[in-house]
Amino acid sequence: MITIAKNITYQMTSAIENGFRPGMDKHSDKLNNHNESTYKIYSYASRNEMIDFAHRFGKFMKKHYPDIRQVKEIGIEQVNAYLASKGNVTQKTMQHEVACLNKLSLCVNKKFGISTDFTTGRIVPVMEVKRKRDVVFTKEQVQGLKEYFDTKKDCYSKTAFFIGERFALRASEITKLQYRDIDWENKKLHIIDSKGKRSRVIDITGDDIAFLKKITQSLADKDRLIPLKSDSICAYLNRACKHLGYDNITQAKTSYHSLRKYSISLKMQEKEKELGSKSAARKYCMDYLGHGKNRSDLQSVYLHNIE
Repeated sequence: MITIAKNITYQMTSAIENGFRPGMDKHSDKLNNHNESTYKIYSYASRNEMIDFAHRFGKFMKKHYPDIRQVKEIGIEQVNAYLASKGNVTQKTMQHEVACLNKLSLCVNKKFGISTDFTTGRIVPVMEVKRKRDVVFTKEQVQGLKEYFDTKKDCYSKTAFFIGERFALRASEITKLQYRDIDWENKKLHIIDSKGKRSRVIDITGDDIAFLKKITQSLADKDRLIPLKSDSICAYLNRACKHLGYDNITQAKTSYHSLRKYSISLKMQEKEKELGSKSAARKYCMDYLGHGKNRSDLQSVYLHNIE
């Protein structure tokens, strides 16, 4: 009798490793051993995707079904609940999740000699097709990132996230910021040589001054606030989103762009209350972003209703 470990994620990953066959000719194996090939994984890329999936699914099970300790106890109720929880992903990602569930079922059945069925009665949500430029963080996702970063040690990439969240800046703009770009007296932040070599000046409001003083205590003149390349801070945020299961963000590969849209949308709501005019608030926000006020196409891209 096969002994099954108590950790459900470990059970899934061990079953995946059991089916991993690096270097084996997939075509020949499927041709000659069709019935025995279904649970096998032939490439490192596929193996890594399945391991990532096992961690996502395992984390979901631990959070929502802590009493289920073994893969043989997972039923269609849990499968459907998991798929329903992926509400912000694209249809392509949803199809990928379904494919991973299918393969996982085959792997655990082979490894442990059980008969899980992740297909009968399965309900696969039909996702709304969204363009990459339409993807934006939700309040819950941003709060989740803040709580996650609270558990991580301070670093430039972590600070970059909070700069982007406060000021709705592009990743490239964050990494170009210098100490001398902060006008403390007039509470202005100078964004120099941004996209299209355009520069602009944005307001520093609320507790932004205290935040900037905290992160620039040891800086002066030409010192950069974030002395990293934009690719580095994007990769850091993408890894955090992947860890938290924010598939709509990682799939679109627009983490800072999505954060920029989230932040400016909140500012839009604040300005509309302050100015008493939606059109005036929109003009302010488009100027703030460095876009022309008459770019109605961009207004629909950047300004969202954040619940």
